[in-house]
Amino acid sequence: MVSKPQPLQRPGPVKTSVGTPVSGTGVPVVSPPLDSYKGWLLKWTNYLKGYQRRWFVLGNGLLSYYRNQGEMAHTCRGTINLASARIDTEDSCGILLCNGARTYHLKASSEVDRQQWITVLELAKAKAIRERANMHTAQTCTELHCTVEVPIANTTVPFFNVPDHILS
Repeated sequence: MVSKPQPLQRPGPVKTSVGTPVSGTGVPVVSPPLDSYKGWLLKWTNYLKGYQRRWFVLGNGLLSYYRNQGEMAHTCRGTINLASARIDTEDSCGILLCNGARTYHLKASSEVDRQQWITVLELAKAKAIRERANMHTAQTCTELHCTVEVPIANTTVPFFNVPDHILS
């Protein structure tokens, strides 16, 4: 029995199982999701190997990368926390991510692809910073253990918890 050859895929945006557009296909994706994105980028590895193609996955303010899509199930090659990263551009297709002492040099397949990545990275970074600030505020409020009474029309109503040492 001879197997039938697989049809060629036509160019265009690739969709993941959840409908997330995948970059690196050379075709503009009009509206990327706000805080998750997947696609191929070239990542500078070293002077011996130069730029290597890597599969990048953005989610929850973290940009993780793998050698290929199949590796996602068991091995992450690295993760960049966008909340503390600086995002810049290098050349027409280059993306520069600086996170502490590490600098990542990435290249998209086109200027359009690079701009899509920059947009989703900046949005994910802003969201991660907001969520970190909200988490810190919520944690601070739960750690407070006394109540300040605010007078309202000859009554007192609990208003906000502050630590005892601040009131004394």
